[in-house]
Amino acid sequence: MQKSLIVTGVVLVVAVVALVAQQAVQEQQRDATNHKACLAAASDSPTTKPASPYVNVKCPIMQGDIDPAKVTDATTRVFNGQKVAFCCAGCPEKWDKLSDKEKQAKLDAVKAPAATTEPADKAARCPCCQ
Repeated sequence: MQKSLIVTGVVLVVAVVALVAQQAVQEQQRDATNHKACLAAASDSPTTKPASPYVNVKCPIMQGDIDPAKVTDATTRVFNGQKVAFCCAGCPEKWDKLSDKEKQAKLDAVKAPAATTEPADKAARCPCCQ
């Protein structure tokens, strides 16, 4: 009788261990599936954030925000090979009267941040890997 209880106990322990192992494997498979989805979503996004077509985010004359939808050829100038946008039609005329040194100082105060590249290592962006 004791031997049968011992055997039954061992069988139960083995069954519990097998069940726990099976659950661990299923969890790893689920995590791997989720991780693949994270990586797929990350690879679908561009690796470089698009930069503004203008070197500035604010008007160098009035300091107002630039609305790219409202910028026209009349409200832009090219300075040192860079396209500068203005908030209204009156600002380019004022800009034209400035010296290059004054233009550069005003432009430095309102420059757009440089385009950034996201990490090439997609796992670094995957929330389940962080």
